[in-house]
Amino acid sequence: GNAAVRGAAAELQGWRAGHDDALAVCFGDAGASSAAAWLVTGHGVSVGGGGGGASSSAAEVAAVALGEELSLAKGLPDASRVCDAFRKVDGRLRAGGSGEPAAVAGGASVAGVLVACEGDGSYTARLVQLGDVRLLLAQSPGEPEPEGESAADAPSGTCCWPLILVTDPHSPASPAERARIEAAGGEVSQTNPPRIDGSLASSRALGDFEFKDPSRLPHEQKVNCEPDVYELSGLRPGSLCILAGKAFWDVMPGPAAVAGTVRDWLAREPKADLGDLAAGLLRSCLRLQCRGSLSVVLLQFADGAGWSTALDEIQNFGGLLGDDCGNNVGRQDDEVQRQTLLFLRRCGFPDEPCPCDVCERWVQPMSRCRCQRATYCSKACQRAAWKEHRSTCEAPRRAPSGAEPVASRTP
Repeated sequence: GNAAVRGAAAELQGWRAGHDDALAVCFGDAGASSAAAWLVTGHGVSVGGGGGGASSSAAEVAAVALGEELSLAKGLPDASRVCDAFRKVDGRLRAGGSGEPAAVAGGASVAGVLVACEGDGSYTARLVQLGDVRLLLAQSPGEPEPEGESAADAPSGTCCWPLILVTDPHSPASPAERARIEAAGGEVSQTNPPRIDGSLASSRALGDFEFKDPSRLPHEQKVNCEPDVYELSGLRPGSLCILAGKAFWDVMPGPAAVAGTVRDWLAREPKADLGDLAAGLLRSCLRLQCRGSLSVVLLQFADGAGWSTALDEIQNFGGLLGDDCGNNVGRQDDEVQRQTLLFLRRCGFPDEPCPCDVCERWVQPMSRCRCQRATYCSKACQRAAWKEHRSTCEAPRRAPSGAEPVASRTP
């Protein structure tokens, strides 16, 4: 977080052969007054799967490229600049560039938010959507519901309390999208979901070059790379923004219910860790039998400078040692173990869980006492354990002033 915004992201691989989503969140330094977050979900490629395609995901490349093209150093971009940046990123994906593979595999949907705190304390935001992802903007947990307003009273097609804005995924079945697809020589199937030429279920994306003719402009293609951009101002402090992929929205009860859950939690615990909240939402998806890759980003337009040094964390890692029935991890399928290791390494974590000896959290980076027998997530936990640990510690006898970092990957 920074002085204007706090946020967190959570992701898990699910039952797919690979995890092809990518997250990019930029808060700048703790005193910054603006922030950007991108959720990029991939399709049509198995990251880290057979064939060695781990570095050629459209989602991975696009997340980095969008951060470069839409730097907040020049202030919040308008819709024209955002669309221009997406066209440039799509061109980079097709042609390749410095350190980028040419014609990357598959395609990617994008949800993004660029936000800035104004001098009067209000917020201005650009919400960006491309493809089958969705994002919502909701009222602050402290904002009272207007008397007499209810979801039942809301006109069709409008947002009901506490929602300010909800985007819809780009479907080939919508009239405007269908017209463009057919004008480009494509067909929209009658299946559920509708698909372009019987294949792609999203009508806008980065990549997916088999559906794009280099001689046509983006808005003339079967698959358009230009996003919808929503420009909002005068947003109140505490407002919430939630970005998530298709698998998340397919199983959750709806945007209003998701926003209500987050608002209720923060109303009870205003300083709650948004990372814990995001992870809780994904666990809800699992309980609802979701098997796809899941990613969610939560942002709150509020002072997050106190979270500027928060560390990445893996929760529920007990399953890496054994399944829910206590069976040995060695009984897991070899492919499951391989994908687990790829996921851990992609997130910068060691191959084996090494939780804190005090609070049992597993963050990155962890630190280990010089005696190599105790592991801690923070100096606070190390100091708390020193009175007991000093009797068995074989390192030089002195109060802990530091510790050695745990290697990020097991050789």
